[in-house]
Amino acid sequence: MRPVTMAEIDQASQRWMTDPEIHLTRRVGPTSVESFRQIALKWFRFHDAICPPVTTTPFDRYLADFLRFSVSVQLSRGTILHNKSCVCLFLDWARCHHTDLSTVTLTDVETYVETKRQTGWKPRTVASQCSILRRFFRYALIRGWTSHRIAGGISRPRVSRYEEAPKGPAWRDVRKLLASNSGVSPSETRTRAMLFLNAYTEVFPGCRVV
Repeated sequence: MRPVTMAEIDQASQRWMTDPEIHLTRRVGPTSVESFRQIALKWFRFHDAICPPVTTTPFDRYLADFLRFSVSVQLSRGTILHNKSCVCLFLDWARCHHTDLSTVTLTDVETYVETKRQTGWKPRTVASQCSILRRFFRYALIRGWTSHRIAGGISRPRVSRYEEAPKGPAWRDVRKLLASNSGVSPSETRTRAMLFLNAYTEVFPGCRVV
């Protein structure tokens, strides 16, 4: 048995009232629809087959409209899913502080981003999310959902291409490592030479050692 919604029960009660073959031996009164509805409701509840009510808010409609727009401009499926995830996160946060998008300001967006940064968002993630939010608020301005020019104020942090590259040890640690090797034995001499070579290429990364 599939779950049914309250709307489906109401529609079935109306069909039951207007079907003449069902009422050949029974009289239909003003309370017939409500009686049918209550009996059907109890029966489906007994079988645990009532769908939970789905509530929609203005924020849900904004997200659906923005996703339809993303499909219409032929963005890739991956991009659309990424946009949906980002905007959905923001709107879930916004609905806890506002009743409508029209009251959201640039300060709110900055507060949201800072909150996420404090929870562990990396600079690259922040930059990506800011780009998507800027795109969303540009569309919101076109649709008239907000009168604030929020999109132009969302600053995307600069992310270095080599930010996540592995970094070598600090120079003071390198000096301690070099000082710990006296180079007395042949093996220590070779080790000391390799340490100096690696330290040199670290300080002068563009050099070539032949």
